[in-house]
Amino acid sequence: MMYDASFVLSSSIAVWPGDPKPEFRTISSVENGDVATTSVAHLCLHTGTHVDAPAHLFQNGKTIDAILPEILIGNATVIPVPFNYVHITIDFLKSLPQPLPRRILFRTRNTQRWQKAGLHFTPDYAALEPEAAQFLVHSGVQLVGVDGFSVDAFDAAELPVHRILLSAGVVIVELVNLQQVPEGNYFLVCAPLKIEHADGAPARVFLFPEASSPIPPGVSDK
Repeated sequence: MMYDASFVLSSSIAVWPGDPKPEFRTISSVENGDVATTSVAHLCLHTGTHVDAPAHLFQNGKTIDAILPEILIGNATVIPVPFNYVHITIDFLKSLPQPLPRRILFRTRNTQRWQKAGLHFTPDYAALEPEAAQFLVHSGVQLVGVDGFSVDAFDAAELPVHRILLSAGVVIVELVNLQQVPEGNYFLVCAPLKIEHADGAPARVFLFPEASSPIPPGVSDK
Protein backbone atom coordinates (compact mmCIF):
# COMPACT_ATOMS: atom_id res chain seq x y z
CA MET A 1 0.00 0.00 0.00
CA MET A 2 1.16 3.52 -0.70
CA TYR A 3 -0.12 7.05 -1.26
CA ASP A 4 0.74 9.16 -4.28
CA ALA A 5 1.08 12.63 -2.75
CA SER A 6 1.56 14.44 -6.06
CA PHE A 7 -0.80 16.57 -8.11
CA VAL A 8 -1.26 15.66 -11.77
CA LEU A 9 0.52 18.04 -14.14
CA SER A 10 -1.83 19.26 -16.85
CA SER A 11 -2.48 22.34 -18.94
CA SER A 12 -5.26 23.31 -16.52
CA ILE A 13 -3.37 22.96 -13.20
CA ALA A 14 -3.45 26.03 -10.96
CA VAL A 15 -0.16 27.97 -10.96
CA TRP A 16 1.41 30.80 -9.01
CA PRO A 17 0.16 34.18 -10.31
CA GLY A 18 2.39 35.27 -13.19
CA ASP A 19 3.81 31.81 -13.87
CA PRO A 20 2.99 30.33 -17.28
CA LYS A 21 0.42 27.59 -17.58
CA PRO A 22 2.00 24.29 -18.64
CA GLU A 23 1.83 23.54 -22.35
CA PHE A 24 2.00 20.02 -23.78
CA ARG A 25 2.33 19.40 -27.50
CA THR A 26 2.48 16.20 -29.53
CA ILE A 27 5.16 16.28 -32.24
CA SER A 28 4.61 12.77 -33.58
CA SER A 29 1.73 10.36 -33.19
CA VAL A 30 1.02 6.72 -33.95
CA GLU A 31 -2.53 7.86 -34.67
CA ASN A 32 -1.15 9.85 -37.61
CA GLY A 33 0.97 6.98 -38.84
CA ASP A 34 4.22 7.82 -37.06
CA VAL A 35 6.32 5.05 -35.53
CA ALA A 36 5.92 6.49 -32.03
CA THR A 37 4.03 9.15 -30.14
CA THR A 38 6.33 11.87 -28.81
CA SER A 39 5.38 14.98 -26.89
CA VAL A 40 7.10 18.09 -25.59
CA ALA A 41 6.30 20.18 -22.53
CA HIS A 42 6.82 23.80 -21.57
CA LEU A 43 6.31 24.67 -17.91
CA CYS A 44 7.74 26.51 -14.93
CA LEU A 45 9.88 24.18 -12.81
CA HIS A 46 7.85 25.24 -9.76
CA THR A 47 4.55 23.95 -11.13
CA GLY A 48 2.45 21.45 -9.20
CA THR A 49 4.13 19.30 -6.57
CA HIS A 50 7.77 20.40 -6.68
CA VAL A 51 11.04 20.79 -4.80
CA ASP A 52 12.80 24.12 -4.28
CA ALA A 53 16.60 24.13 -4.39
CA PRO A 54 18.75 26.80 -2.66
CA ALA A 55 19.52 28.19 -6.14
CA HIS A 56 15.88 29.33 -6.20
CA LEU A 57 16.92 32.26 -3.99
CA PHE A 58 20.67 32.31 -3.64
CA GLN A 59 23.34 33.02 -6.22
CA ASN A 60 25.68 30.01 -6.35
CA GLY A 61 23.19 28.08 -4.20
CA LYS A 62 22.95 24.30 -4.54
CA THR A 63 20.91 23.25 -7.57
CA ILE A 64 18.29 20.53 -7.74
CA ASP A 65 20.67 17.97 -9.22
CA ALA A 66 22.96 18.35 -6.20
CA ILE A 67 20.38 17.65 -3.49
CA LEU A 68 21.29 14.45 -1.67
CA PRO A 69 18.87 11.56 -2.19
CA GLU A 70 19.22 10.55 1.46
CA ILE A 71 17.39 13.75 2.40
CA LEU A 72 14.61 13.16 -0.13
CA ILE A 73 14.08 9.53 0.84
CA GLY A 74 13.43 8.21 4.35
CA ASN A 75 11.14 8.29 7.35
CA ALA A 76 8.68 11.18 7.42
CA THR A 77 5.66 12.29 9.44
CA VAL A 78 2.43 13.85 8.21
CA ILE A 79 1.40 16.37 10.85
CA PRO A 80 -2.12 17.86 10.82
CA VAL A 81 -2.41 21.55 11.66
CA PRO A 82 -5.73 22.62 13.23
CA PHE A 83 -7.91 24.61 10.86
CA ASN A 84 -8.03 27.58 13.22
CA TYR A 85 -4.33 28.27 12.51
CA VAL A 86 -4.05 30.86 9.75
CA HIS A 87 -0.38 29.89 9.43
CA ILE A 88 1.94 27.37 11.09
CA THR A 89 3.34 29.08 14.19
CA ILE A 90 6.24 28.41 16.51
CA ASP A 91 3.78 27.85 19.36
CA PHE A 92 2.12 25.08 17.38
CA LEU A 93 5.49 23.44 16.70
CA LYS A 94 6.46 23.65 20.38
CA SER A 95 3.21 21.89 21.27
CA LEU A 96 4.24 18.81 19.27
CA PRO A 97 6.19 15.88 20.77
CA GLN A 98 9.89 16.66 20.77
CA PRO A 99 12.29 16.08 19.11
CA LEU A 100 10.62 16.76 15.80
CA PRO A 101 10.97 14.24 12.94
CA ARG A 102 13.69 14.86 10.36
CA ARG A 103 11.13 15.07 7.57
CA ILE A 104 7.74 16.73 8.09
CA LEU A 105 4.77 17.16 5.77
CA PHE A 106 2.20 19.64 7.11
CA ARG A 107 -1.46 18.99 6.32
CA THR A 108 -3.34 22.26 6.86
CA ARG A 109 -6.70 23.78 5.98
CA ASN A 110 -5.34 23.96 2.42
CA THR A 111 -5.98 20.24 1.99
CA GLN A 112 -9.58 20.58 3.14
CA ARG A 113 -10.03 23.39 0.63
CA TRP A 114 -8.66 21.29 -2.25
CA GLN A 115 -10.91 18.39 -1.22
CA LYS A 116 -14.01 20.59 -1.38
CA ALA A 117 -13.35 22.80 -4.39
CA GLY A 118 -10.44 21.24 -6.28
CA LEU A 119 -6.96 22.69 -6.62
CA HIS A 120 -7.10 26.41 -7.34
CA PHE A 121 -4.97 29.38 -6.38
CA THR A 122 -6.09 31.52 -3.49
CA PRO A 123 -3.80 34.04 -1.74
CA ASP A 124 -4.98 33.12 1.76
CA TYR A 125 -3.40 29.65 1.79
CA ALA A 126 -1.81 28.47 5.04
CA ALA A 127 1.99 28.77 5.16
CA LEU A 128 4.82 28.90 7.70
CA GLU A 129 5.68 31.87 9.86
CA PRO A 130 9.40 32.83 9.90
CA GLU A 131 9.76 32.05 13.63
CA ALA A 132 8.37 28.58 12.95
CA ALA A 133 10.92 28.09 10.17
CA GLN A 134 13.74 29.05 12.55
CA PHE A 135 12.44 26.54 15.07
CA LEU A 136 12.43 23.79 12.43
CA VAL A 137 16.05 24.57 11.56
CA HIS A 138 17.12 24.57 15.20
CA SER A 139 15.27 21.28 15.68
CA GLY A 140 17.35 19.59 12.98
CA VAL A 141 14.52 19.11 10.47
CA GLN A 142 15.96 18.34 7.02
CA LEU A 143 12.86 18.34 4.80
CA VAL A 144 9.67 20.38 5.06
CA GLY A 145 6.65 19.73 2.87
CA VAL A 146 3.52 21.88 2.71
CA ASP A 147 0.13 21.36 1.09
CA GLY A 148 0.00 24.97 -0.12
CA PHE A 149 1.56 26.87 -2.99
CA SER A 150 4.47 28.15 -0.91
CA VAL A 151 6.11 27.82 2.50
CA ASP A 152 5.85 31.64 2.63
CA ALA A 153 2.64 33.58 2.98
CA PHE A 154 1.45 35.26 -0.21
CA ASP A 155 2.24 38.75 1.09
CA ALA A 156 5.78 37.81 2.23
CA ALA A 157 7.50 39.57 -0.66
CA GLU A 158 11.07 38.84 0.54
CA LEU A 159 10.32 35.13 1.10
CA PRO A 160 11.81 34.97 4.62
CA VAL A 161 10.77 31.35 5.24
CA HIS A 162 12.41 30.20 2.00
CA ARG A 163 15.58 32.06 2.98
CA ILE A 164 15.68 30.59 6.48
CA LEU A 165 15.12 27.01 5.36
CA LEU A 166 17.18 26.97 2.17
CA SER A 167 20.16 28.76 3.73
CA ALA A 168 20.24 26.00 6.36
CA GLY A 169 20.09 23.24 3.76
CA VAL A 170 16.49 22.26 4.52
CA VAL A 171 14.73 20.81 1.47
CA ILE A 172 11.39 22.44 0.63
CA VAL A 173 8.58 20.48 -1.02
CA GLU A 174 5.56 22.56 -2.01
CA LEU A 175 2.01 21.70 -3.05
CA VAL A 176 2.12 18.18 -1.64
CA ASN A 177 -1.18 16.41 -2.26
CA LEU A 178 -2.31 15.08 1.13
CA GLN A 179 -6.02 14.74 0.36
CA GLN A 180 -6.02 10.97 0.88
CA VAL A 181 -3.17 10.78 3.40
CA PRO A 182 -3.96 10.31 7.11
CA GLU A 183 -1.70 11.78 9.75
CA GLY A 184 1.08 9.53 10.95
CA ASN A 185 4.48 8.08 10.13
CA TYR A 186 5.52 7.06 6.64
CA PHE A 187 8.46 6.18 4.45
CA LEU A 188 8.86 9.06 2.00
CA VAL A 189 10.13 8.82 -1.55
CA CYS A 190 10.41 12.30 -3.07
CA ALA A 191 11.85 12.25 -6.58
CA PRO A 192 12.33 15.62 -8.29
CA LEU A 193 13.47 15.57 -11.90
CA LYS A 194 17.28 15.64 -12.02
CA ILE A 195 17.71 18.75 -14.16
CA GLU A 196 21.21 20.16 -14.48
CA HIS A 197 21.73 23.50 -12.70
CA ALA A 198 17.99 23.91 -12.03
CA ASP A 199 16.54 26.01 -9.20
CA GLY A 200 13.71 23.53 -8.67
CA ALA A 201 11.86 20.68 -10.30
CA PRO A 202 8.48 18.97 -10.40
CA ALA A 203 8.48 15.91 -8.16
CA ARG A 204 6.65 12.64 -7.70
CA VAL A 205 6.04 12.08 -3.99
CA PHE A 206 5.13 8.67 -2.56
CA LEU A 207 4.30 7.83 1.04
CA PHE A 208 4.44 4.26 2.32
CA PRO A 209 2.75 3.56 5.67
CA GLU A 210 5.15 2.14 8.24
CA ALA A 211 3.69 -1.36 7.92
CA SER A 212 4.46 -1.44 4.20
CA SER A 213 7.74 0.46 4.21
CA PRO A 214 10.06 -0.53 1.35
CA ILE A 215 13.11 -0.32 3.63
CA PRO A 216 14.95 -3.66 3.36
CA PRO A 217 15.26 -5.65 6.59
CA GLY A 218 18.25 -4.57 8.62
CA VAL A 219 18.39 -1.10 7.09
CA SER A 220 17.39 1.81 9.30
CA ASP A 221 16.65 5.44 8.57
CA LYS A 222 16.44 7.87 11.47
